[in-house]
Amino acid sequence: MALPTTHGEQSPASSAPHRALFLGDVHLGTRRTEARRLLQQLKAHPSERLVLVGDILDCTAWRKRGAVFSPGEVELLLWLVAAAAERPVIWILGNHEHPLRKAMGPDVMETIANDAPWLRIGRRYIHQTKDGQRLAVIHGDCLGHGSGRWQRLDYWGYQVLVELERWSRRLGLPSPTLAVQQGRGGQQVIAAFHRDAAAWAQRHGFDGVICGHIHSACLEDHAPVRVLNTGCWTHPPGTFLVETADGRWQLRDGHGHLLTQLGEES
Repeated sequence: MALPTTHGEQSPASSAPHRALFLGDVHLGTRRTEARRLLQQLKAHPSERLVLVGDILDCTAWRKRGAVFSPGEVELLLWLVAAAAERPVIWILGNHEHPLRKAMGPDVMETIANDAPWLRIGRRYIHQTKDGQRLAVIHGDCLGHGSGRWQRLDYWGYQVLVELERWSRRLGLPSPTLAVQQGRGGQQVIAAFHRDAAAWAQRHGFDGVICGHIHSACLEDHAPVRVLNTGCWTHPPGTFLVETADGRWQLRDGHGHLLTQLGEES
């Protein structure tokens, strides 16, 4: 069930830092990232804990074209490195970071403890909310592999969309990725993915799941569990997720606008 949508609010709900901020699918090193917009929002929304929900780097693209960082991407990467010296930063490795997964081998922890200090890298993180719920944070590619439809789209569809995005940016055309997502077929795949995420969370005994992977943000109740998707930063305006200081969940865009909220005003 989709939650109510609120538009227009730009400032954080209070002066207190958020309990946690979640973002994913940044794909640094491709010149496709809305890096300066993201950095602006990270500075405007301080948090006690920063959780990177996979595909922060795009190692897959690097193997084909080499890593190409825009000035904004370099600035964002340096900010993220500095952030790890100031607060806990959790980095869940995504499918586009597979070379890192492989290189780190058993040193990549399967599950990161909730009280892990500073930078920790792993495949899964258990986030405990202010009201005591346990939300599993995963990138989400493990869910897609359970669906033949998504598995085909995941590789061939992604390759086609990347090339179309590249040309659309050069020609100043609308984003083809957004067009696919908003179409009937795209909506069906996205809905199926989020249903799979809900089923996965319930099967593993979690109160909900936070994921990324399909570049489509959401904040939904799938009773009895919750599904939250951070969206992506490869086409404007980008989205990110926060748990506020008073325990509300908010999905915001790259302009800082409040898109969707779960929880009452304190």
